[in-house]
Amino acid sequence: MNINRYEKRTVGEAIRFADYPYGKNWEVVHSEPSPFQPHIHYLLTKKNNDPEKQNIEILLENIRKHVLNNPKLQGPGNFSPQKDTYKKSDYVPK
Repeated sequence: MNINRYEKRTVGEAIRFADYPYGKNWEVVHSEPSPFQPHIHYLLTKKNNDPEKQNIEILLENIRKHVLNNPKLQGPGNFSPQKDTYKKSDYVPK
């Protein structure tokens, strides 16, 4: 279970939910924003060796797009300037 902000910047750099180091062999069991705190996301995953069910990369890409389109989800930070934020150029497919 992963319950975190979409982005937090309290340690001098951006820590992004969508950049957590999941491998390809993860299946998303449940995923949703918190109903009471829209900057928080709930994610339940399990390891799965079936390629048909390995969908974590799709979900993380959708979360990146969601945060890009909703700047309020880009976390507050205790340092200035807040240089590390989601930028479209950060997520250009390679």
